[in-house]
Amino acid sequence: MMWGVYNNVFGLDGLNSGVGVYLGFASYKENWGNYKYGHTIFYPGVRGQLNYTFVNNLEVYAGLLLGFQIWMSDDNYLGDHGSGLRIGGYAGLRYYFNNKWAVYLEGGYGITNGTIGVSYKF
Repeated sequence: MMWGVYNNVFGLDGLNSGVGVYLGFASYKENWGNYKYGHTIFYPGVRGQLNYTFVNNLEVYAGLLLGFQIWMSDDNYLGDHGSGLRIGGYAGLRYYFNNKWAVYLEGGYGITNGTIGVSYKF
């Protein structure tokens, strides 16, 4: 979820900034020979971004993500593998079908390296 902070950043018409929350969750199982175990990753964080609409209904954006990744494994040997503070960047495209609904394609650091999704503007 993002909230607009400042419009026309650096005096450029259409360049806007925003902040928001990020909540990532992933769960998967692995098999290594006779060893079978699962992982669960929970990643709460905050995002800050700049976005620019350069063509009607098409927006590009880029930003930074700061969060705390919690990685739990049911294998006692691995324990909390990879847990800790994380920072990363991301960039994406968002196309609005109307004033409320959009689809987006995003790449960068988070729970995955790429995301395709649907956005709704409140």
